Amino acid sequence: MRVGHMRTASVVALFALTMFLSAALLFDIQPMYAKMLLPLVGGAPAVWNTVVVFFQLSLVGGYLLAHLERSLIPLKAQTVFHVAVAAFALAVLPFRLVAPNAEAVAHPVPFVLLSLFAGAGLPFLLISATSPLLQSWFARLGHAHSHDPYFFYSASNAGSLLGLAVYPLALEPFFGVALQSRMWAVAYFAFVVGLAACGFVTWRFGTGPGRDPRASDGAGAQGAPPSARQRIRWIALAFVPASLSLAITTHITNQVAPIPLLWTLPLGIYLLTFIIAFSRRPILTPERIGRALPFTILPLVLLVVLGSSASAIFNVALNLIALFFIGLTCHGELSASRPAAHYLTGFYLLLSIGGALGGVFNALIAPHVFHTVAEYPLTLVLACAILPTLGVVGGQKKESFFDIAGPVLLGTALLLLYALTARTAAVSLFLQVGFSLAVVVCLGFVGRRLRFAVGVGTLFLVAAILPNWLASQQVEYRIYVARDFFGTKLVIDDPRLRRHSLIHSGTVHGIENTEPEKRGIPLSYYSRQGPLGSIFAAARSNRAGTRRVAVVGLGTGTVACYRLPAERWTFFEIDPQVVALAQDDRLFWYLSSCAPDANIVLGDGRLELAKASPNAYDLLVLDAYSSDQPPLHMLTREAFAVFTSRLAPGGLIAFHISNLYFNLAPVIGNLAASAGWQAWIDNDVRFTLKRISRGEVGSQWVVVARHPSDVSAIASDGHWQRLAPNHSIRIWTDDYSSLLTVMQI
Repeated sequence: MRVGHMRTASVVALFALTMFLSAALLFDIQPMYAKMLLPLVGGAPAVWNTVVVFFQLSLVGGYLLAHLERSLIPLKAQTVFHVAVAAFALAVLPFRLVAPNAEAVAHPVPFVLLSLFAGAGLPFLLISATSPLLQSWFARLGHAHSHDPYFFYSASNAGSLLGLAVYPLALEPFFGVALQSRMWAVAYFAFVVGLAACGFVTWRFGTGPGRDPRASDGAGAQGAPPSARQRIRWIALAFVPASLSLAITTHITNQVAPIPLLWTLPLGIYLLTFIIAFSRRPILTPERIGRALPFTILPLVLLVVLGSSASAIFNVALNLIALFFIGLTCHGELSASRPAAHYLTGFYLLLSIGGALGGVFNALIAPHVFHTVAEYPLTLVLACAILPTLGVVGGQKKESFFDIAGPVLLGTALLLLYALTARTAAVSLFLQVGFSLAVVVCLGFVGRRLRFAVGVGTLFLVAAILPNWLASQQVEYRIYVARDFFGTKLVIDDPRLRRHSLIHSGTVHGIENTEPEKRGIPLSYYSRQGPLGSIFAAARSNRAGTRRVAVVGLGTGTVACYRLPAERWTFFEIDPQVVALAQDDRLFWYLSSCAPDANIVLGDGRLELAKASPNAYDLLVLDAYSSDQPPLHMLTREAFAVFTSRLAPGGLIAFHISNLYFNLAPVIGNLAASAGWQAWIDNDVRFTLKRISRGEVGSQWVVVARHPSDVSAIASDGHWQRLAPNHSIRIWTDDYSSLLTVMQI
């Protein structure tokens, strides 16, 4: 009996909704589970990256499971087996975490992997396998569309897109992670019910695969098996947009605008291209998009090689448009070359491998191999090389010697132009004009895929090997470039102002004068005329004094210049590259001049402070909140309890909360009030043009004390205001926090 005897729309809706729900669950579990882990093992990128890589590899595992079930288990047994295992996974829900021991905290990666495997591995594996397996089942129903069930992939990715939007907008701002876990368990139960219904329909009506009308007569219902070359191409086509979406995210946040939650836009566009490409009637085909790609890619190339001088909105928009067209072309090629339904699960397995390789390359390999976001231009060049429809009119022509020689001559001309104009005042103008003309020449390479790809790669290569000539107009020079999981660190030498500046992932994190007589004078957010100067003056005037000072967040070591000879200072810094540059006398002199004997502890500030003795410090300076993405696990009631327990009687806690995107003052005000402490805030509106010319920057600080008498100098200072609790914002805990509730964009 065929499923055609049933209501066609009902069967399609059942399968589509089940896939939709499974994909939404996939995209909610990752941020939720990572947030549960952070208070236990700290905010090191090793934790975040381990979570990301685990879920990427688990996705491959789920697709492999679907492929093995499809290949090795008879159809009716498949339905019973998969539904039974999915129901069994309910036993591990809601998610529960194992408390880490000292060894787990010291080596978090094994603990994170074990916790993820034990707590979320089975349900994640089962829902990962859902989309390819259900499409395989649908192909066996004898339905009118059984021969080509790939349109369900659009429903799956639509669920992923919904899950991506729902978590930060509708779950995180209103519910703690414990309640989120229970809600996820309820949704998973609904998924199991839908899966069981799909299994029953397949068990009752499933027979054999439908015939693919694109298959040759000799291939029969199974179609022709894909070749090894075709399989490799599928992996490459999946790799490019996955890698490019991550590379564009890193590029935008580091070089353009470190706007929080910006990563959701590239990921959302990435999913949208899947939805469009695999829909039953695609709006845009690879052939149509391929003709427009050069006019999208080349302006982006010019923008990258000439520096991000355009407005942030234009820069972000151009990057996202390029991602949309490249992603849609790659995924359109995948959809157009999809095999017969018999090979469906293997096809999706290769797609997941390509996507996972893109994630591993960007998240794990690139930060160790490249000092800059080099994976971004590399992925663009790869996209140009593998897309046959890129600007081709009348078919791809056979490669020739000039496909390599032409771009090489173009690059040689640019280098020669630099050599001839390097000593002139107009070198930047000459190179801007030269690169602009080179982009126009690359338009002439359209229709020759290899020549176009090599031409784009040549432009990137020439821009990389030239000195820092353009972005700074030969005024500022990069004297240090480093990159790791914590982002890109640049130290800029400005000979005109005689200063060194540290730029960490697009944000200035410290400035120091290079003139010998001015070295050691705290600048940027830490000037003596600003709030930090008042904090140290107040701390030294109260009954406790400042014999012992702890600073979370080293930066350039600027705060060290408040140290007095009799004081013992300890810095807590999570990034080893920051420690290295702060200790390098060729870059900054704050540490060597002011606190050469300071103790530097490498690790997560909250976890390391928890190891200290009670009442260990008289002043605690917390300088870890001033970036674009504050560490949530250090802004909770539990973290505040750690900080206060390490403070001696009469001591003070200073929070540096300068931030363009988040107003963290009410969060700290609520924490202080809930613990019975007093809080004061200074927004530093007293800076003048003279202070700005000296390199001093306005900043926002909050001071917390047990009693007003502990901070009498600040309480009587007109620049400081009492910070009252804000009852419209919930107190943040390890269970609940939401940056969206304090965003001020």
